[in-house]
Amino acid sequence: MSSDPETVAGASAPEAEFDPVFYDDADTLSSGTQGRGLTLALIGLVGVVCGGGGAALVLTTQPDEAPVPLLEQHGYQMVEIRGGSFQMGSPASERGRRDDETQHSVTVDGFTLGVTEVPQGLWTAVTGANPSRFQICGKSCPVEQVTWMDAVKFVNTLSQMEGLGACYTIEGENVEWPSGLVCEGYRLPTEAEWEYAARAGVPTRYAGDDSIAECAWYRDNSERKSHPPARKPANAWGLHDMSGNVWEWVWDRYDRAYPPEDAANPTGAESGSGRVVRGGSWSGSATHCRVAGRAGFSPVGSFDDLGLRLARSLSKAP
Repeated sequence: MSSDPETVAGASAPEAEFDPVFYDDADTLSSGTQGRGLTLALIGLVGVVCGGGGAALVLTTQPDEAPVPLLEQHGYQMVEIRGGSFQMGSPASERGRRDDETQHSVTVDGFTLGVTEVPQGLWTAVTGANPSRFQICGKSCPVEQVTWMDAVKFVNTLSQMEGLGACYTIEGENVEWPSGLVCEGYRLPTEAEWEYAARAGVPTRYAGDDSIAECAWYRDNSERKSHPPARKPANAWGLHDMSGNVWEWVWDRYDRAYPPEDAANPTGAESGSGRVVRGGSWSGSATHCRVAGRAGFSPVGSFDDLGLRLARSLSKAP
């Protein structure tokens, strides 16, 4: 996903190893390059019972220890994002602005969001496999080379492993979100939730700063690889790597035009074959990493700079 924003849709930078489509009609999106790649109860404590001239060995059991939640096992933290209203999109004067970023007022309810992108260790614990190109980076580094379909299956499985109701129903490549924002389990953030959290009430071009080098791993400083989480400062709401490192899948279908009217808790276009990615990446330009920047990709495409971040509706979160 290394296309330069100033190139024609469908073109990619010469050094890219894939050919994604940026800012194209959803129906003509490229599929991209596919990715490479009980708690044991404590038993058997032996006690000796004396009496009647003899002794007996008695097996006693200890109460089962409560299982440690998977997120806690892998050090994955989520933070509460209080609801509010904001201007989604970019002003006409913003450098690098695209025509799919029309500003409009959006209100979102409170939710929780991962402090960092989903790590390889957590993904592997849930799915049994690690598709990432940059496994040498470590288990805490962001998982990548996952499709949107992989992502929704992952959050459903994680929810079920944690005893929560799954948010999505999946039949083949058809995915529905029947309960919407009141679902119990883990999910992908909506595009509006993502941008609201990335902005954190601050009018900066990137998530946490107007200087991209201060807050993001991108094409000019990444050494062409992803990096461990939280090595760059967080934004005002404690979220790391909302700009750069790896792109992040969100729930919404891609539409070049935002709805012209103000919106409350929007969940994206009702139709379209592409899904939205946000945040830019280690291989992208500064323009890609803007908080208003957006792109659409096939839900079955995977790239070595594309991952995800967990969300959960606040009313259902612990």
